[in-house]
Amino acid sequence: MIKIIKCSTFALVILTFLFNFSCDETTDLQNSQVFDPSVHGKLSKDTLYAEMDTTFSISIPITQSANRLLTGSFAGVTCKPIIKFVSLPANASISEAHIKFITAAITADFPQPFMVEANPILSDWVKNTDIINVDSTTVLGTMEVTTDSSDTLIMQMNSTGLDFLNRWADEDSSEFNYGFVLNFDNANFMKAFYSNRSSLGPRIVLTYAFPGDTTRVDSMLSNVDGFLIDGNIPRVADRDYAATLSRWATLLQFDTSPLLDKYPDGIIIESANLQLSIDKLSTLFNNDFGTLLRAVRLTSDLNDSVVVVDSSVVNSSSFSIDVSQLINDSSIVNTSPGTERRDFAQLYLQDLVESPNPEKKLYIGFQNNIDFLSYIAFFKRDDPDKSKRPQIIIEYWIPPNRRF
Repeated sequence: MIKIIKCSTFALVILTFLFNFSCDETTDLQNSQVFDPSVHGKLSKDTLYAEMDTTFSISIPITQSANRLLTGSFAGVTCKPIIKFVSLPANASISEAHIKFITAAITADFPQPFMVEANPILSDWVKNTDIINVDSTTVLGTMEVTTDSSDTLIMQMNSTGLDFLNRWADEDSSEFNYGFVLNFDNANFMKAFYSNRSSLGPRIVLTYAFPGDTTRVDSMLSNVDGFLIDGNIPRVADRDYAATLSRWATLLQFDTSPLLDKYPDGIIIESANLQLSIDKLSTLFNNDFGTLLRAVRLTSDLNDSVVVVDSSVVNSSSFSIDVSQLINDSSIVNTSPGTERRDFAQLYLQDLVESPNPEKKLYIGFQNNIDFLSYIAFFKRDDPDKSKRPQIIIEYWIPPNRRF
């Protein structure tokens, strides 16, 4: 179990991460005229470097909880929305229908409009990772996907689409409503529509009538929606990656035994800052979502086929640590200062103070993995430029009567 000790008590911790380290004296508190180390202890700082690193591929994420429906292709990844309107007016005669899609954002370099068509899905599905069969020869409606980043698009259902809607609304029909997919052949950018998690999500507007009744016009949000994901981001050699959608994550391992060897009586780690240098030429930032990463402790080895996180913290509100602060002109991502760095030291390092096998393994990935396309290329542990290697900078207290 992780032992959490308030910072006011300087919780004993021994950082977990990396094996090479350099020691720098810190702060004016170590001035002998102000502070006597033999009585008060000593402040110090060390930099630890990763001893192992790799990029790991996790299964495609579930998109039914996404706030946006991604449509199109960009950077090797293709997304196609899947949508169900199941609350159709039972046994009504639908004479006209169109669907509104409200744009939230686009991801593009030089976008060009492309056409999408609604094709009926032929098999039941609950999530985007289910096997989904599509009748690509039947078109329910078409729509041009524009390059505007904040417009409303309308898909008019054709006669075939109206026929499907009427059969889906007919309670005596044998044809089940599995919804449809927004299909396309070519696209050079990705557009994000609001999903049904928002009142701006896909909305069908129906003109219909019941037998012997007047014509009505009504609208409803999609009942279920998500999007299919295909492809992978472009990766270059000698880089580790964290990515959305394709779910690449960076795994790191650090060794704290040098600190245990140096201070066998223990030290008190006050702050820990994970720093990862970014290869900006091989990185795609999303302006709306930034670099909100999380660091999660692993119990599996880096070369295991399945990633296993520490179950003792799965239900903790502090299960992950935010790694979202950019410095040096966006070339380094590091742990947010203040509380995050103190929590990082306490939650991830405290239990290793007296560990016989003091190594730490971390999963680094995006907190939000489904609402946008983004990827970050990190320099690896063996990069020729030592300053670019994954590292943790720790500030710690050496209690009095310890070796300095």
